[in-house]
Amino acid sequence: MYGFTKFSQAQVDSPKPAGDVVGTNPPAGTTVPVDSVIELQVSRGNQFVMPDLSGMFWTDAEPRLRALGWTGVLDKGPDVDAGGSQHNRVVYQSPPAGSGVNRDGIITLKFGQ
Repeated sequence: MYGFTKFSQAQVDSPKPAGDVVGTNPPAGTTVPVDSVIELQVSRGNQFVMPDLSGMFWTDAEPRLRALGWTGVLDKGPDVDAGGSQHNRVVYQSPPAGSGVNRDGIITLKFGQ
């Protein structure tokens, strides 16, 4: 790697397959002395990418999450006044769509009332 000879590894949460290098510290493109220690950030493979659940009923959202390997707990937030067409449908989710989520993590959903 461009003359660097000192490396360390750090396991990081990531939806990438376990063992994949997902980053470095210092970040790519940073200028550092050639004798610097470069940390390779290696995926634990313990996450999935959160899908967009907006507009889904829980009976549809839960199986989708379970199919992605989610074994965590649902934190059902308070219902939100969202108008009749969103009654009992997901109107808020945390973590947001596109985020990496630990497979055993807590997911918060709020439903329309």
